[in-house]
Amino acid sequence: MAINTEALFCEQLATDDSTFASYIAEQFGHMSIFKGQINANILNAHLSTVRAIGPQDEVETMLACQMAAVHLVTMSTAAGLTQGANAQHDLKVGQLNKLTRTFATQMEALKRYRSKGEQRITVEHVDVHDGGQAVVGAVGRC
Repeated sequence: MAINTEALFCEQLATDDSTFASYIAEQFGHMSIFKGQINANILNAHLSTVRAIGPQDEVETMLACQMAAVHLVTMSTAAGLTQGANAQHDLKVGQLNKLTRTFATQMEALKRYRSKGEQRITVEHVDVHDGGQAVVGAVGRC
């Protein structure tokens, strides 16, 4: 039995649109160039990152791809800092700070998008003292 790799790729990108999947594949290729050639390890790492995020639709796929790119640049910048202090050290520290904040912001954006803007409050513990009253269950407004 043959495996339909295009269908599998589309499934992993949460799309049934082959044009969108081709566009994402092209972007993966651009992000995976190292020393002038596509590096298969980087390409597979990008796909694995997107798969781990588990996008549910094309918007989440695009955000997951951005997150993979930001992660790659973050780690590359961090690696550059371990090479010793130089004239660009402070600049790289600033870049690393911005990149890590960007990734955290992307995580929050994904969380908000997935929750469809719903806010939930969970009360973990309630004390009711003698003479007090408590309501257990959902409480709504009239």
